[in-house]
Amino acid sequence: MTFEERHYSIIIAQEIEKQLIHLGLYDKLVTITCDGAYNMRPMFTYFSRRNIKYIQCVAHKFHLVICNSLNLWTIPKKKRNTTSMEETTEVSTDPEDDENESQATLNQMIRTMSVDIDQLVNENNNTGNETNDTSQ
Repeated sequence: MTFEERHYSIIIAQEIEKQLIHLGLYDKLVTITCDGAYNMRPMFTYFSRRNIKYIQCVAHKFHLVICNSLNLWTIPKKKRNTTSMEETTEVSTDPEDDENESQATLNQMIRTMSVDIDQLVNENNNTGNETNDTSQ
């Protein structure tokens, strides 16, 4: 499936619905799993059936967490406009700025996360012991 136009939510929804109807699956559909892109969530408002649930792909989210924690992506700089009073303001020209801001927030959250390694090891050992006890 390719799109000639931009990937707006309504265009994606129309194409997905058309393909699912063609395959005879649309009436059987309960959920759709997709990434968390800014154009995917509103897509669900354009389906002719309103009871289709959105599930964000955990693997994709995990990939974003890893890439952000390793600083594999950088946030592009925004263009700057100068007013008559020579103040500099940032103006967003990128439609993906919302996603970039989410990535920056996620990156900051990861930096401030703490993990209790001892607790994880103890839980893992307890789970392993329970498995060994039941197998004997």
